[in-house]
Amino acid sequence: ASLRVLSLEQSAVRRAWREGLARSATTITLLLCGDTYTAWNKRKRGMAPDKLRAELAFNAVVLRRHAKAASAWSHRKWCLTMAAEPGG
Repeated sequence: ASLRVLSLEQSAVRRAWREGLARSATTITLLLCGDTYTAWNKRKRGMAPDKLRAELAFNAVVLRRHAKAASAWSHRKWCLTMAAEPGG
């Protein structure tokens, strides 16, 4: 019975991610603590190429609040690299 509940919870998490709830959770997390590597990584995995400009704008907001957040700077570099690639 507990495996069934776990499976239902995992599918609910997947559904929530698709609906953008997990993205909202990473947004809140990063505004509170800009150096949360896991949250930045989640955002990378769900990133659509046409959303890079919006992601850079959000990253700038986080960096204004947390200027020394190494993970935020690393994410910014990743976004700029993706934007510079052909088709990005």
